[in-house]
Amino acid sequence: MIRPEDVRELLKRQPFVPFRIHVSNGQSFDVNHPELALITRATIVVSKPIPGAVEPIGEGIHLLSVLHINNIEMLPVAATAVSKSSQ
Repeated sequence: MIRPEDVRELLKRQPFVPFRIHVSNGQSFDVNHPELALITRATIVVSKPIPGAVEPIGEGIHLLSVLHINNIEMLPVAATAVSKSSQ
């Protein structure tokens, strides 16, 4: 069972690693930046980043019940992010 604390730990990870939340109805939601997700005791709010935005600005929101999270999948870090961090 996924707990809100588990998601909070992923959001605080340094460096941040994007992840995908899979829910019981078969949908999945990507968390690409820690500022685009909010956690409460029973709900996780996820927003999709606006393409090309310099700052993490979300576009729309999805309310996910913590009880319906099946698993969380870590996503590969983009090659550009890796090369920027090594400079």
